[in-house]
Amino acid sequence: MVALFVVLTFVVFLVADYFILKAQRKTHPAFSAKPVFDKGSFLLPEGFSLTRNHLWLKGVKNGRFQVGIDEFVKKAFGSVKIQNIATENSKVNVGDLLFEAVSGNHKLQFFSPIEGEITQVNKNLESKKVTDPYDEDWSLVINPSESGKFDFFTGRQGLNWLKNEFTRFKDFLAHQTTEPGVVGVTYADGGNIMEGVLNSFDEKTLNGFQKEFLSL
Repeated sequence: MVALFVVLTFVVFLVADYFILKAQRKTHPAFSAKPVFDKGSFLLPEGFSLTRNHLWLKGVKNGRFQVGIDEFVKKAFGSVKIQNIATENSKVNVGDLLFEAVSGNHKLQFFSPIEGEITQVNKNLESKKVTDPYDEDWSLVINPSESGKFDFFTGRQGLNWLKNEFTRFKDFLAHQTTEPGVVGVTYADGGNIMEGVLNSFDEKTLNGFQKEFLSL
């Protein structure tokens, strides 16, 4: 009976908080349903290849590659904008900065996995959030040099690699905090992760993610 009274009291206070916050146009954490992702959340469209630093490449006309961030980065970083894209007609070597992904006060850097010349930049990305990373929200086009060597993940191999990266990411987050629920990692349901979870951490963790997941 006492236990039932405690539960009812908790529910009453929770509901009261809900209506107070609603009147203030705020959302109670207990009622907020933020999207999550897991191993089964990823897709890799046909004709796309992935690189070790979580860029995708798609062959377009004349042997050129369209380039953008993959779905893993979009989900881990949340609301993303692309900025500081390298200029058209500029030459890039492997490891040169291509662009930055920005979310709030955080940013990640993406480096070229191939050598070549940037022939086109997606100007529609300016001041726009990435919502469709594998289609209209591509970043640039590179005409690769003939001497370039490519090490990409494609098809089933690419999907399996993304799943392995998810597991590695979950382990990475687990080492950043002793309270998984605080940052949106839930182990009871198989290990879902809240989208945008990286924004719950400081720059030290972001730098660690950059080194662990975005290095060539």
